[in-house]
This record gives sequence, structure tokens and C-alpha cells, in this order.
Amino acid sequence: MNCSNLKIIQSFEFPEACIAMKMTEDKTHIITCGSYKPQLRIYDLNELNLKVERHMESEGKKIEILEEDYGKIAILRNDRYIEFHAKYGLHHLVRIPKLGNDLSFNKISAELLICGDSSDIYRFNLEQGRFLKSLISECDNINSIKTNPVHNLICGVGNKITFFDPRSRNCLKNFVSENVEEYSSISFNNNGINFCVGTEDGNIIVYDLRSKKELFIKKHQNENKIKEILYSDKNIYSLDQKTLNVWNLNQDLVKIETGFVQNTFIVDDGFVSIGGDTPEIHCYYSSILGKSPTWCTQMDTLDLNSKNINLDNFVIITKKEMQDYNLQSYLEKGKIFQHLNRYMIDSNLYNSLTNKNTKIETRKTKEIKKNYKLIK
Repeated sequence: MNCSNLKIIQSFEFPEACIAMKMTEDKTHIITCGSYKPQLRIYDLNELNLKVERHMESEGKKIEILEEDYGKIAILRNDRYIEFHAKYGLHHLVRIPKLGNDLSFNKISAELLICGDSSDIYRFNLEQGRFLKSLISECDNINSIKTNPVHNLICGVGNKITFFDPRSRNCLKNFVSENVEEYSSISFNNNGINFCVGTEDGNIIVYDLRSKKELFIKKHQNENKIKEILYSDKNIYSLDQKTLNVWNLNQDLVKIETGFVQNTFIVDDGFVSIGGDTPEIHCYYSSILGKSPTWCTQMDTLDLNSKNINLDNFVIITKKEMQDYNLQSYLEKGKIFQHLNRYMIDSNLYNSLTNKNTKIETRKTKEIKKNYKLIK
């Protein structure tokens, strides 16, 4: 299923390309880094507009948000520096020993973990304002690092998958899957047990922490490097330079092909945004992935507008009717659209499935049609 590109946030772009992007935990701001010239841009989701623009000496390649809002941000640059930003602007610069690849923040110990072109994982303590003794891995280099959201287990991936206990700072385990030369990305599930890793040749492998055996292997058809992964509560989002695939262990859900080289993405319910080597940051919405985010409740109506759907040909049905008539497969095929807490189905399809010949006008909601026409 393909999603439509929606124009939601004003000035959601860079002069040349978007390199990194993250949404704050409170879902009020989007933090982005791009070029050219290298700059940081912060977007206010309450206003759907650009809030802050700051220029940088070098391109930012990774972003780590240190608080619930945009008040404290760490940006890993491509020249061995880390920038710390506050609401008032640039706060401090820190230089790391080797070129960095990724960042992860351990909230319990207030440590920023940095991995890169080294076997070391650097630990910068934000309370003390200094580097502590590094974590030593058996990897030649570490491409990505994440902290488990439940028990703070640290995992880094390179030519091996390596785990650290932040309490003892000892390496707990290293292992490699068969036929894997290099891992490129990692993401933990919020259950604290499952995680998935991406590889340089376009595979995503799902694991359980209690076993070395793979639970599931997903292959991207183009076999490009998996740049980013998100293992959400329900689905897995995997990004390579050409496509963003959304899937779970049972089925493929959504595949987005933007037509440009993709670098990064963010997700909020049914909203997905992708940045890459093009000025515009693209926004998408799919009711299959979730409802409209709280900061843009009319996103599903905008999605219908982009598809040029005539509401006069549709019937509004409830979730119970969806279940009674077993219509879930039509939702997955894009023949039924979710709108707010109900669903829209083509009237001809509805009548053929339910054997009803009653007038459908009484089932229309004037408010939906009115909102649609106002936006259109």
C-alpha cells in the first residue's frame, strides 16, 4: 500500500537535504539537522511551523533529545564534535577521540554514550561534565548503539552484537548471526525483551534477549543497508536508502518509496515523516498504522483530500460493523479508510457485502463532509 505525501508543516525543509530527525517525547516538537549550510531546525507541532533555526560549523549526523521537550539536545557532528543545545542556543561543545557514528542517552546514570570508528563506547557524564572510563567491546567499530528502555541494557552493533550492563560496565556477551558480515542499526521493543538489528545487505533480524536464535528474518528486496529501525509496540519500521517498510511478524503493512535517497524518519501513530537528499521533508499518513496524531486531528481528512475521494460515494460504518462483516482485509487493501473513530467504505462495496439496499444518505455525517469541503 502506498501513502500520499501530505503538506502539513510549514517550511518543513532544508536548502539541500535532511540528515537526521527526531520527535520530542512530549510530541510537541520535531528536531532536525540538514544542509547546506549545516543547520539545526526545530518545528513546533502546536503551530505546525518552524520555531528555531540555528547554523552549525559542521553537519549534524545524529540527534539525541535529553529531556521530554526540546530544552536539552545533543547533536553528533561529522567532525568529532558533539554540540549541546538549550532553548537559548548552543550551550557547549565536546570533542570525542574518534569519529562518531551514533548516540544513546542513559537517563538513570545521566550518561551520553557515543560509538564510532573504534571498539570503545565513550561515556560522557552530563552531571559531572566529563568523560568517564570507556566501555571496551570486541567490535572493530560500532555503527549503532541503543539503551534498553526497561532495564537500561546497552547494546552496540558493528561486526558483532555486543551487550553491556551499565551497573558493572562489563561486556556481558558478544555474538554474530550466520552469514552476517556487518550490522548497521538496532532498536529495542518497549517490552524490554525483544529487539531487532539491521544489516549492511538489507536484512532485519528479530531476537529475544533470552536466546541467540533468530525469531524472524525480514529481507529488503533491494538489499541496501538498513539505515534506521524502529521497533514499536505493534510494528517494525525499517528504512534503507530507497524504501521505508512497515511490517510485523505476521504480515507486511505499508511500503513507502519516495524517489530520493532516504536518510531518516520519525513516527507518531499513523503519521510518518521521511527526510533525505532532497530539500522537502515528506509527510505521510496511513490509517493502517494508527490514528491521526493529537497535534493534527484532521490528518485523516487531509489524506482523503489527497486521494481525491468523493465522500458522496462512501458509507460511514462503526468498528463493530467492521468486525461483524469481517472487513479487516479490505482496510489492509486500501478499499476502506479510517476516519476518526469510524470507517469509510465505498457504497457499492458495502451493499454487495452486506446485501443491504437501503438509502445510504442517512448514514452520512454532515460534519465530515463539511470539514472535507472546508479543507479542500
